[in-house]
Amino acid sequence: MKTRRYLLLLSCLLLGSSFILLPDWPNLDILKDYPKVGETCSIDGKSNATANKKAQNRLKNRYRMPVNNVFEEMTIQDIIDLPSGTKVIKPPLNSPNHSRAVSVIGFVKDVNFGGTKGESCNCGATDRGMVDTHIDLVLDGNDTDETGKNLIVAEVTFRTQILAQNGLLASNIGNKWTKKNLRDRLLGRRVKFSGWLFYDYDHHGETWVVDPDNTFDRNNWRATAWEIHPVMAIEVLN
Repeated sequence: MKTRRYLLLLSCLLLGSSFILLPDWPNLDILKDYPKVGETCSIDGKSNATANKKAQNRLKNRYRMPVNNVFEEMTIQDIIDLPSGTKVIKPPLNSPNHSRAVSVIGFVKDVNFGGTKGESCNCGATDRGMVDTHIDLVLDGNDTDETGKNLIVAEVTFRTQILAQNGLLASNIGNKWTKKNLRDRLLGRRVKFSGWLFYDYDHHGETWVVDPDNTFDRNNWRATAWEIHPVMAIEVLN
């Protein structure tokens, strides 16, 4: 009940809407007819994934609000400065940072599909309507750096698309969080994203904080593997 009251109040603050009765929070632990008709996908992701990968998938597939519905304010630089380990040591899955629900403000530099080859967390889904949407954020709207040294990532998942579609997530861009709508409404804008912190281990060796000389995989494209994943609220700012 507290969650529903909080979302209602936050939505009204963002959108200036009148009070309405929100639907009950759905149980999305297991998606039906996903990634194909007749198939199911749990928050563990692929059934044959390792225990470690399933633990990562559960973090990626979170879809509930944080305790007390509080998002901690952080800056892009705060997220870049989070411990990221070394080239051979990654942050542990039990890192307290994985339990932090945060808000961050940045300019949206790009919006694209992610994991179109089929990610474990999405049970191998490749349909572009089912995969995650990657949103690239930078602090400066005039940032022209193509190396990604100042860039962090926020991700909208299929589960959070469902929640948004049902009017359960605070947003002033509408309830349709598809890649097309997100790109149309967010690209180049200053936006506040709220969601869960997650360290994307698949991109550990592609970050400037871990490999400042870009000699490890030689394909650095982002500042850090810490990201907002999943996004639970979106507010375009003036």
